[in-house]
Amino acid sequence: MKNIILIAVLLPFIGLAQDGKPIKSVAIPRVDLPKPDEKPETSTTAPQYSLSKPFEPKKFKFPSKVYEEPKTASPGMTNQPKSDLNVGKQYAEKMNKSNVITKEGSGDSKEFRRDMYFGEFVTESATISLSYRDFGEVDADRIRIWIDGKLLSEFLELDGLSKKIYFGLIEGVNFIEIEALNEGALFPNTGEFGFYDENNKVITQDLWGLSTGFKAKFNIRRVPKGTLSKNKLEMKEKMKEVETKQQVKNTDTDQKETEKPSN
Repeated sequence: MKNIILIAVLLPFIGLAQDGKPIKSVAIPRVDLPKPDEKPETSTTAPQYSLSKPFEPKKFKFPSKVYEEPKTASPGMTNQPKSDLNVGKQYAEKMNKSNVITKEGSGDSKEFRRDMYFGEFVTESATISLSYRDFGEVDADRIRIWIDGKLLSEFLELDGLSKKIYFGLIEGVNFIEIEALNEGALFPNTGEFGFYDENNKVITQDLWGLSTGFKAKFNIRRVPKGTLSKNKLEMKEKMKEVETKQQVKNTDTDQKETEKPSN
């Protein structure tokens, strides 16, 4: 069996050797492929990169932004609202009268360790209002208000804008006190006040400068309706009487001068 398989394997080689003729090769003709068109690189051509030529994107390259110098408004052209109160003038006048340093936070704080009495004022109104604000540095100055020894308002903080509080008066003298609870960040406790009657007419207005615990004091006397107009009428009559007496006196003097004998 083995001999038969061996003969079957060797039989083709024996036949080729007996023939002795070489097998002819088949020549394959050469075909020249057309060269691709050499076109200039466009934006769609993939760029070639290397270590010597770093990547520089072209499609997404933007020009660098130029920042202009910010413009500033010329002096005197601001649109800031101006106060209708000449606070600086009022403050200077008040401080000059009381010989107090005009700049808040400077000078000797002992100068403000005293009560300030502003006088007595008259009104016919049963209800009046008190406006208050910080006319100096807005530095959390705080006050409380007393009327006839009773606490009217326990805690009020002063802002740059005016606020109002309303209260009633009894007939006769009403003792009103504004007490400084602190001095804020800068001494003294600075405030501007104004008392107004029921017709919003000014009774009195002024400024205070107080150390902690000291008070601005006022006496506001309420009189019956018609008293002020009656007083004005009486005052006019008295002024008329004084003017009449003065005229009579002047007339008598002139007559005496004319009656003197001439030399």
